[in-house]
Amino acid sequence: METIRCSVDSCKSDCASEFATLSCGHLLCKKHALPEAALNEGHIRQCNRCGERGVQIRKWNLACGCVVDGLKGFETCATREGSRLGMIRVRCQNKHELLTSNIRWVSTEGTYDVIRYYLAEVIKDASITTLDFNCEEVGYEVAKAIATVLTNPGCELTTLNLRNNGISDKVAIEITASLTNINCKLTSLNLGINQIGIEGAEKIAAALKDENCKLSALDLSSNRIGNRGAEAIAAALKSAKCRLTKLDLSNNDISEGLLKSICRLLEEKNAIAKMEMRRSKDIIELLRSNLEKYDASMSGFKVSFEENKAAIDIDKQQELQKEEDIINKLSESLNKVEDEFKLASKNVSEQLENKAAEAREFRRALDARGKEIKRHIAEEKEKVKRRIAEKKEKEKKKDEKKRSLLAEKANEQLGKYTKHKDYAKVHDAYMRLALSFANLIELSYGSVDDNGAAIIALGLKLSTKITMLYLYDNLIGPEGAKALGEALKGHPSLQRLMLGGCVSGSGNPIGDEGAKGIAEGLKSNKVLRLLNVGSCRITKVGVAALADATMRGATALRTVWIHSNKLTYITQHNYGFRSDIDVVCE
Repeated sequence: METIRCSVDSCKSDCASEFATLSCGHLLCKKHALPEAALNEGHIRQCNRCGERGVQIRKWNLACGCVVDGLKGFETCATREGSRLGMIRVRCQNKHELLTSNIRWVSTEGTYDVIRYYLAEVIKDASITTLDFNCEEVGYEVAKAIATVLTNPGCELTTLNLRNNGISDKVAIEITASLTNINCKLTSLNLGINQIGIEGAEKIAAALKDENCKLSALDLSSNRIGNRGAEAIAAALKSAKCRLTKLDLSNNDISEGLLKSICRLLEEKNAIAKMEMRRSKDIIELLRSNLEKYDASMSGFKVSFEENKAAIDIDKQQELQKEEDIINKLSESLNKVEDEFKLASKNVSEQLENKAAEAREFRRALDARGKEIKRHIAEEKEKVKRRIAEKKEKEKKKDEKKRSLLAEKANEQLGKYTKHKDYAKVHDAYMRLALSFANLIELSYGSVDDNGAAIIALGLKLSTKITMLYLYDNLIGPEGAKALGEALKGHPSLQRLMLGGCVSGSGNPIGDEGAKGIAEGLKSNKVLRLLNVGSCRITKVGVAALADATMRGATALRTVWIHSNKLTYITQHNYGFRSDIDVVCE
């Protein structure tokens, strides 16, 4: 027999089993005929053999042996959409063959009835229990068709996979509506990697609580149901009518606490199911054992009865009657035991339900207590914040008042100092200190006396930026030194205080009393690093006061110059300076 070949030269398909005959007389295999005919309403644009354009498909030769008219036997279940085609089928008059091109599902208008008929025929003919549309771009019309087929009394589908189809809430609602139908036998539904949101999740949760819903496994991973949708699913799990034992909600932006709560609910469901299964198995085993004993007794009785039937007299018949009565009593006992087991099972189930209700009530009470504690903590935090703010406000007002008093006192003293020849220098230094404009004040080699030093000390109290103050070779005495020592107490920035000079006779005549005043300020100072009181007419009494201050405070102090004073050769150890302080004596 001669092999019939496709008109397409590059095609190596054998057309002997199924092919299309064109109006020009040439042949095309199903692979080349179906897609092009779907786009051109049963026409082929151009015959590859003779070049004729706009040829029609005259007839279809099918693998079943039937030959059908090309236009009547050809059906397109969807039109073109973008670069994708719809489903194509060719069916003979006797419905022997169902041919579909290997192309994707497309949901377009006018396809619903065709797709529904196709699904119903496939399910009916193949008697399948699983339908897999993974990554098939199932749309609204296809979803409606699937939902309708699921409610068909002849449908035996138990597993449906619609994973990775871009399914929205609208499509999910169509599928979910069929779950509550009494004819739907679906036990496993995969809706993972789709676009289902809160509305779709709520509809699914409502279906799970319906007594007709038989779902035991549900996959909603990688959707957009969020906490609100997960709460609806959790509420459904609490229902006694919900049969769900397997649930996947991963990658849905759900809080960890809610996921743990859902896991606990699933564990309770599985535990109850296992307990009921074990109880049912025990009851069945007991009934089976009793029935076996009953069957054995009946078999023995029948055998005995048949063997001795001819010789049985009236007395024997009475004995047999007694045995039959005993058997009847045993049967009644078995029925009674069965009723007791059913009652016990019902009681246990009610007790478990009560325990679950108690656990839920305890959980609600615990959540309420947690909210109350959080509210109390929040209130306490607010009180603490208010107290801190009030304290800062009081400190700010106190500081402003202190600065105002210091400024008034400085202005008063400046008014008395106007005739002094260094008034301009002292006034300028005070203003730069008071306004925190300078980090260095240089007033050396002048005639600043105790009053000038007191004014500078007032400015020093107002300054927060000054780091170096040079006052050597002036006329500052004990009172001026005491004023400067008072300003040193708790000062935040001053690191160098230079009252003594680098050579003999270039210091200030502060004496031991002035040194004691400086020492008092050092005890509460944590910033000053260098102190120069060389050539300041200090004796060992003043040095001892300074050394004692380094043992009580002055934690940042590292260098003390006491050279060119009324001292013999000393070290820091002779006068008790702290060991980490470098004392310059010469």
